[in-house]
Amino acid sequence: MAVINQLWSLSSIILVSLITVNSLRFRGEPNTYAKFPVWNACINASISFEFKTTQSNGLFLYTDNNGRYDFFEVALKDGSVQLRLNVVDEQDGSVEIVLGNNLNDNRWHSVVVKRKHFETILQVDDTSSSKVAFGSDSGFGDRRKNNFVYFGGVPLGYARDSRRSPLDETVTDAKFEGDLRNILYFNCTCIPERASVLNYQGVSREPRETCEINNRCPADCPCVSVEGDSGCECKYKESCIAGKTYLIIN
Repeated sequence: MAVINQLWSLSSIILVSLITVNSLRFRGEPNTYAKFPVWNACINASISFEFKTTQSNGLFLYTDNNGRYDFFEVALKDGSVQLRLNVVDEQDGSVEIVLGNNLNDNRWHSVVVKRKHFETILQVDDTSSSKVAFGSDSGFGDRRKNNFVYFGGVPLGYARDSRRSPLDETVTDAKFEGDLRNILYFNCTCIPERASVLNYQGVSREPRETCEINNRCPADCPCVSVEGDSGCECKYKESCIAGKTYLIIN
C-alpha cells in the first residue's frame, strides 16, 4: 500500500492493537468543518494527513493569520491536490502547487506539506513537487495571532478581511465529503504530534480512530492508524538522535 510505504519505516513500527481503524468522516454539509489547534507554521515545520473520498472537489485544510495577508490552503480540485500558500504582502510570496490525478478513488492517500525556509514542498503519496517564494519574510504569520486550522471546511460566516486577503471564495464553498485520519503537526520540532480536534460540525467521530481509543505509544513515537491496526512511528526519533535540527521527510 502506497500510504504505508511512504510514511512508515516498517522496521520501526511497534504494533499496538487489532481494533478496526476508522477516521473523521466529513459529510460535506453546508457547515461542515473540524477545528484543530493553531499550527506553528515556522520556516521548518510540516503537516501531514491521509484522506479517502469519492468527491472530486473539497477543502482539506485552511488557516490564516486572522484576515491579513498570510493564508494556507490545501484542497482537492478536480481529483488533484492543490496547495495555495501566501506568506508575505507581495506577489512573490505566493505559492501554488497542483499534484496527483484521480485521487477521488475511495482509496487512502497521504499528503505532506513541508516548509524549508523559502521552499514549500507538497508530497502526495510517492510524488512530490516544490516551489520557492522569495519575499521579505519566509515565516507564516505570528503564532500568537494566527487562526485555528480548519479541516473539511470553515464555519459559516468565517471572519476574514476580504479587502486585504487574496483568497477567493472557494474556501467557503468547497466542503469536503470523505474521511481524514492521522493528522500530524510538526511544530518546528523533529518529533511530530497527533493533532486533536477541538470542535466540529457535520463530522462523525464514531467509531473513532484506533490511536484515539488505545494510544500506548511513547511521546517520541507518535501513534499512526492504518487499516485494521495501529502502530508507533519511531523513525522521527532516530532522526532527532542523529542530531538533525529540523525535520526533512524523504
